[in-house]
Amino acid sequence: MRYYWIILALAWIAPARASLSGNERLTIAVFDYAGMPGATLRPAVETARRSFHAAGIDTVWSICDFSGVVPRECTAPLPPSGQYVEMLVVPRIAAAIQSAAGARDVGGLALSNRPRAYAFYSTAQSTAALDLRPASLVLACILIHEIGHLLGLSHRLNHGIMRPNLSAREMDNVASGRAFDAWEMKRLRAGAVNLSITNR
Repeated sequence: MRYYWIILALAWIAPARASLSGNERLTIAVFDYAGMPGATLRPAVETARRSFHAAGIDTVWSICDFSGVVPRECTAPLPPSGQYVEMLVVPRIAAAIQSAAGARDVGGLALSNRPRAYAFYSTAQSTAALDLRPASLVLACILIHEIGHLLGLSHRLNHGIMRPNLSAREMDNVASGRAFDAWEMKRLRAGAVNLSITNR
């Protein structure tokens, strides 16, 4: 009788684990329209990849250089259009977005219906200079924050990477591998599964 309850518990646990951490992979294509140096973009992508991995989300990142007249090939093959997250790194924020945001320094923008997000390289550079942090770390934080929105996270006013305004504390947490808290990790995993199912 004792084994019956163990088997029953495992039958309930196994599908839940499979739905969150099974074969679900989230592909993220970073389209570089800003002509960023590899010494900034590659470490930013790696930091973001590690942050999502720590949250239980397996991500595959492909960097696509679109800064020249002729786009170069992406660093990894992409699935069919609509089956991956698009992260566009552009040189600067558009005036319309800046006026809608007010005086706040906007580092990015997420469009959940696409799924597409934008990161503004000029904001990453100015924040890095102001907070004395590497531009790659600031860009990583912007990537993480905006993709967090695409996976269902909203702004949190008091702490964490989902604060509306990036602070040195959040950057340091990301650098040390603590981008998300337990509640955010759970929401992210559910969002990744939903996004994977929606985009198939």
